[in-house]
Amino acid sequence: MWVMWRRFQRMYILRAPIEIAMHNGTDYRLRGLAVVFRHGSRNPKAILREGCSADLFTGIPMHLTREGERQVWQLGQKLKYCYSGIFSTTPTLKLHCSGLQRSVASGMVMLNSISPSSIPVVSGYSATTLPPWNSGVGICPVTIEEGDERDSLFHGCKFDPTLRKKQKQWKKEVLFQCFEGQKWAHSLLDRIYGATKLQSFHPSREIYERVGGLKSLHNMLLTSKVEGHIYCSSAGLNFSARELEFIAEISTRITLSKFPCNSEGRMWSHLATRKLRNMLASQGRSLSHGADDCVALFSGHESTIVSLCNSLLQRSFEVPMYAGVLVLEYWIPAPHLKSYDSRLKLRLLYFPDYREIPNSRLDGHYEEGIYNSPTSQELQHSLGL
Repeated sequence: MWVMWRRFQRMYILRAPIEIAMHNGTDYRLRGLAVVFRHGSRNPKAILREGCSADLFTGIPMHLTREGERQVWQLGQKLKYCYSGIFSTTPTLKLHCSGLQRSVASGMVMLNSISPSSIPVVSGYSATTLPPWNSGVGICPVTIEEGDERDSLFHGCKFDPTLRKKQKQWKKEVLFQCFEGQKWAHSLLDRIYGATKLQSFHPSREIYERVGGLKSLHNMLLTSKVEGHIYCSSAGLNFSARELEFIAEISTRITLSKFPCNSEGRMWSHLATRKLRNMLASQGRSLSHGADDCVALFSGHESTIVSLCNSLLQRSFEVPMYAGVLVLEYWIPAPHLKSYDSRLKLRLLYFPDYREIPNSRLDGHYEEGIYNSPTSQELQHSLGL
């Protein structure tokens, strides 16, 4: 039932922006984009390369894979087509990356996909003073975060001890709920340990710790799939459709447990995304006061999108796959409307799977009424505009 609901939700997220139009939508022009995307497929941690998986992954642990590069490249091509208007006219393009290799590499691939002729210049937050990027040969300021800051653009509050304690509690509650009544899953965990020898699945560990290991296993299954091989099939570890669905659901619930959709989870989401939301709001205010068109790219992580979605959407949503993307659009009214309506309009599109971005223009005219997405007024309130 959960999987059916998830697919139903995704279908409407994709179709509604095209099918539901707002009256006088053509009176608004798209002036800015904020593109927050998850990095592409990455290699698993070194500690997970044991047993039958020892020889499957040869790349540097936690770094972007070749297939991950292809995923982000394709995402850039899709966005470039859907927003060809603003990408061909905007004088300003900025790229922000977390300090991890998979994020920086994904950001550079995205930049090269959208504008092969642009020249990235890496600097600090003062990079905004560099000469602007343009559709021909130009300069693109690139900001790469350094260290593990608590007040991080991509990992806000991650290292707060209170949040870490809360997240552990939420995760434990979720895992017990998922595993309750699933007696057949015990044999699944034993099979996984027998084939992989991964210590997180060792029978001596507490059950919630063993179940928690399915999150890392799910990431390895995704990486194996996109890299073109079957995970540990040589050791006889062949999963049934029911088992794969169970592993995927556990992984999703663990991710969502980091910032659950309750009052306390939303409070932490607001704190975690404070710096990022301030940048999104600042971009909107600048455009409202006549600044040039601007596109900002944010190469982040799963947790970046999870916390931002929880903060902006304030309702259930789907966890992003590799190269999943959230796009915030800034629409400015035409000059003849400014006498009675000069308000900025916002539209948020969320594509957990980049492959399902529609092959059609999304910058033709403003549309309201996206299913399971906040209205422009709700977004303005969330960003303090």
